[in-house]
Amino acid sequence: MNFKIRYSTVLPMINLCEKLKNGQATRDEFKQLLDHEDYQAEFERYKGRLNEDEFLNYIMNIFNLEEKDIANMDLKAHHKYFIYFLDNIDFYKNKFNEFINKITPEFVECQVNVALKGLPDNLDLPEPNYIFTIGIGRSNGYVHKNNLVFDIIQTFTFFNNLDDFCSMFAHETHHLAMYNCIYSDIDESTLTPEEYFYLSFSSEGLAVKFCNNAEGVLSKAIYDSAKNIGLDKFTWKYLNNDFPDTMKHFRSTVKNIQSGAYNMDDVEKDLSDYWTNFYTKDQKKGEVPKLLHFRCYTFGNDIWGMIYDCFGKEALYDTIKHPNKFPKIYNKSLEKIGHPEYKI
Repeated sequence: MNFKIRYSTVLPMINLCEKLKNGQATRDEFKQLLDHEDYQAEFERYKGRLNEDEFLNYIMNIFNLEEKDIANMDLKAHHKYFIYFLDNIDFYKNKFNEFINKITPEFVECQVNVALKGLPDNLDLPEPNYIFTIGIGRSNGYVHKNNLVFDIIQTFTFFNNLDDFCSMFAHETHHLAMYNCIYSDIDESTLTPEEYFYLSFSSEGLAVKFCNNAEGVLSKAIYDSAKNIGLDKFTWKYLNNDFPDTMKHFRSTVKNIQSGAYNMDDVEKDLSDYWTNFYTKDQKKGEVPKLLHFRCYTFGNDIWGMIYDCFGKEALYDTIKHPNKFPKIYNKSLEKIGHPEYKI
């Protein structure tokens, strides 16, 4: 498999931030670095959420800002990590040099193989670009087109060693395959609101299932090794504990869709307001969210992972490609594991 590993902006950004701390960096220097293709890939992904001028205004005034004063939610959520980075630049410089030497072709191939175990056989992955940057937004790692981008700041915050990082690397590779090889064969314009709703849980749910060895309420960890690797402990525990209310909301939404009370716009709103919400129940909008994953991670792991547990990989991906089959196999899975009370 062919791939590229790119990280050429990291040390220049670290050096520029050192100059910033000394009051010597200019806006033009930052802009010149942000014109690099790796940062342009970031801004393309964050389009509509964060643009170059917003980031430049932020970075040039960062020492005068408090979290509560930052309006942009991506910058607000990332602010504490960026401040910690600025306070510990020598640590990040030394850590990066040690870290990147371990991201060898052999390492990449190993994690790709982990991801492939959780995908249909004989899948032809597109050639990926594994990009490391000093990140500009809230995401620790993400896929956009054939780019897999990792924020060095959060990587060194959340992962104590390379073994912990492996799960995230495989996780994003799984996304790459899902977006480019599985979902690309589905004509989204033909999906009913109900089919679209079910599919919305499959991407994150299956990535954590196969690459993070996630343990849910209905879905069990695949491997006997450590569970929930690379997942935020507080978030995972909070969302799994909230399973009864989450399931109640899921079944209510399905009922509204099936009765005709919800159209596609209503489904999109429900996904935005509830399923991809990073806030705990005691939080208000505008605060920095406490959750690092949203409910599509945990609940997607449960409902799609349960199907894998009960009927295997072939049936799982057949259902993804034909989401009209989901209710029947979901209900059969619940019967098989002894939880018919959750049927839809």
